[in-house]
Amino acid sequence: MALTEQIELLIQRLLALSKEDKVNWQETAIEQKFLAAVSKYVVTIEEATWNGLHYTLEVSDQTGKVLEAVTVTPDLKIDSRSFDELSELHTLARRRALKVDAALSDLLSDLAEIR
Repeated sequence: MALTEQIELLIQRLLALSKEDKVNWQETAIEQKFLAAVSKYVVTIEEATWNGLHYTLEVSDQTGKVLEAVTVTPDLKIDSRSFDELSELHTLARRRALKVDAALSDLLSDLAEIR
């Protein structure tokens, strides 16, 4: 089953905006799951390894009801591009939510002061 055109477009737009640091990704209680509130919807991206590596993108409404969910795996022959895009989106969401760039900058500054 191929991804719908709207889901493909959603993934591409989220990826483009995340590259520009315009999506406010946040942590969730699940370690490899991140969320972004956009208008009256919540988008989550999750990396999981049970039963093989896969990424799941969910769109929920304000009440938490899941409106759409897609899961892609690297061996899913229908659309390997979507797997790569969701993998990259997850990486960007993780880096933003965990403030990785700020942590690395702090660490580099601290290391520069060691003599």
